[in-house]
Amino acid sequence: MKRVLITGASGLLGSNTAAEFLKRGYEVRVLIRHSSRTAALGGLELEYVYGDLADAESIQKAVRGCQYVVHAAANTRQWGAAAIDYQRDNVESVNKITQAALRYDIERLIFVSTANVFQPGDRTRPGDETTAAAPTLSDTYYISSKLAAENLIQAKVRQEGLPAVIVNPTFLIGPRDAQPSSGRLLLYGLRNRVVLCPAGGKNFIDVRDAASGIANAITQGQIGRRYLLAHENLSYADFFDRVANVAGLHRPRLLIPARLLQSAAWASETWRKLTGHPLPLTATGAHLLNSECYYTADKAIRELELPQTPIKNAIEAALEWFALFGYWQPDMHSPYSPLITLRP
Repeated sequence: MKRVLITGASGLLGSNTAAEFLKRGYEVRVLIRHSSRTAALGGLELEYVYGDLADAESIQKAVRGCQYVVHAAANTRQWGAAAIDYQRDNVESVNKITQAALRYDIERLIFVSTANVFQPGDRTRPGDETTAAAPTLSDTYYISSKLAAENLIQAKVRQEGLPAVIVNPTFLIGPRDAQPSSGRLLLYGLRNRVVLCPAGGKNFIDVRDAASGIANAITQGQIGRRYLLAHENLSYADFFDRVANVAGLHRPRLLIPARLLQSAAWASETWRKLTGHPLPLTATGAHLLNSECYYTADKAIRELELPQTPIKNAIEAALEWFALFGYWQPDMHSPYSPLITLRP
């Protein structure tokens, strides 16, 4: 039986990827810290290797005996971290992973990057794998570190024959979001009686579809290529409407003027410079919230057979998981709430 190693398995994408490989009959090994929260991995029969991505020996131990590696672990913080943190977590760890993959003749390495390394587009011309990142995005530590990691991998593909494929997910929605990560946007739409809504939008994909695309990339796709894992382009207003409709709630929306959001970001950046304490809203964050950040998955659909499940299904699955694990309590008296029928 083939064995796959997954890093970042306690996260939203990593846990769903582990579940997908198990469903397909693979043995799944995960590399996690002793301190990692593993709620997202509940009910999965996994082999645990405890270690740290900063430690080459831990990585060697985890990779040895596997045929495939999915490197989904990353520092995804959008604020409050220094450049050196992203370099260590998102670039140096990738170098160690690739060295181990080459040493133990891994059949394929799947590196999980981000869609933000590509220039987004609008509804008529969404971004694809041929577009470079916008300067306002590539200047951020997170995105620049992901670009550096991709360049490292592609250099090793050319020079050392590393059998690697790069996948670039957009905004993930679905179950097993134990942190929560992207689910915070969904929970925001549930917990607030009036939803403050930015002017822009982004691409959303069911996390289970992204996991399927990753599993397909083990045997499909071309070495050295990058694949956007994407699906529906939605404005924030459309997304929050869908969340409210699925939950059976009435959530009025209040549009945030773009200039007001930019001014708030300016004030946040000024505060950071004066005090050294960062706030969640950054200039880049405000730019993204005000922009149409839309992408197409045509290439991944053709070459990886990427599924395209409606985002409504992803929202339903996320709400079910949040309700079952206590992140959100649906109104059990509402005749419109599909979550009334939830059960463990």
